[in-house]
Amino acid sequence: MATALETAIDWGTRIDASVITYRFAEQGEVYDGVTAYEWLAYEIQQVERALAVYETFLDVTFAEVSSGEHLTLVVADDEDMQGFLGFFIPPGEPDAGLGAFNWEGEGWDFDEPGTGALEQGGFGFVTIIHEFGHALGLAHPHDDGGSSTVFPGVTVAYGDYGDFDLNQGVYTTMSYNTGWTTNPDGTPPAVSANGYQGTPMALDIAVLQAKYGANLTHRTGADTYVLPAANGVGTFYACIWDAGGIDTIVYSGSTPAVIDLRAATLEVEEGGGGFLSYVDGIFGGFTIAHGVVIENATGGSGADTIRGNASDNLLLGAGGADALDGFDGADTLGGGG
Repeated sequence: MATALETAIDWGTRIDASVITYRFAEQGEVYDGVTAYEWLAYEIQQVERALAVYETFLDVTFAEVSSGEHLTLVVADDEDMQGFLGFFIPPGEPDAGLGAFNWEGEGWDFDEPGTGALEQGGFGFVTIIHEFGHALGLAHPHDDGGSSTVFPGVTVAYGDYGDFDLNQGVYTTMSYNTGWTTNPDGTPPAVSANGYQGTPMALDIAVLQAKYGANLTHRTGADTYVLPAANGVGTFYACIWDAGGIDTIVYSGSTPAVIDLRAATLEVEEGGGGFLSYVDGIFGGFTIAHGVVIENATGGSGADTIRGNASDNLLLGAGGADALDGFDGADTLGGGG
């Protein structure tokens, strides 16, 4: 049975297909008063990178077609978009599958490939993954679109984090509070090229997997997830979807870090949207999707906090005055020097 957090971001509909097709609208096409501009190669690349992220955790494939598409993608100017960064009409609604992106909007740095906010983890990339969430049947946590409810404790869209501060981008990319807004170290510069969520997050993954099924072939070996140690393009928050194997989160720097192996509970509580692993002062890190087991963690030379889960964990503190907590399971804790 879905939890209150899942219900709050579930529009209630889905695309009835395992191969979801899309088409980039050609310049001059008009949809509901929105006139399409030409898609640039870099914009297309970033859109397809976002779709590839969705494929990592869903049992679907996205395919570009020339007609008969499920999703019609438009890039338009600010006037036609009426100041909105983007919109996507969810399944089951009139004009379902129509999505538009504002090329004049904040973060849509179409002329800054490799350095601008359209890079994964940037403010513009958040717009892409957020709107594709709507395309697949997700709703905002702050309103009752479709058959959704409202996040517990949330009354307004911006600056209201709700119960346990769960209305944030690090827990659901459908939130208007982008990134980790309550980060004790502050937030990255506004509309920057890094420091936001670069993937759908734990609550999004749970709801969409209930609709489309899970990708059980993604990362089934012994995978290593390295915490980002510097701020820059490519530094962002990601939710780990890992289908199997003995896996490890590692950090090798000297700045204090938190590594937390607990997966999102999906309940209205601390950790409902995931537990963050991160390095002090770095605007990026990991949460772990519901049902995923990451077994091991290795810290750096600083004063790290490392928390295990219910499995048999190997937690290595390395250097520094570390705090290790294995929780349940037959754990091995190594404090190091």
